[in-house]
Amino acid sequence: MFKHINVVGILVDDLESAIAFYVDVLGFEKRTDAPFGDGGRFVTVAPKGAETELALSVRTAADDNMKLMAISYAVDDVDAVCEHLKVHNVEIVAGPVDEPWGARSATFKDVSGNEIYIINA
Repeated sequence: MFKHINVVGILVDDLESAIAFYVDVLGFEKRTDAPFGDGGRFVTVAPKGAETELALSVRTAADDNMKLMAISYAVDDVDAVCEHLKVHNVEIVAGPVDEPWGARSATFKDVSGNEIYIINA
């Protein structure tokens, strides 16, 4: 019935900064960038080869209570990703740490303060 998650929406403070962060820092590809509604844009990004995309939506005053949204990504090497993020002055919130169930994980924030979790795949 259901195949996979298609799009997950996240709120960002500035669309261009968010696109730059996900594309230039994390290495995602921009999949969609199309006009939407009254002067808005529908923008999606995703890791290369991924089925699921992130839809980046500019935060409005009505969204003020929705700052942190949990997103988790599987990565090959949590420590290497954290080192890459540090070079780009990305805030690491937690980790890297060995989890009790054997995985290694870390948490960082994107340019809009959304927390992103990474775990060794």
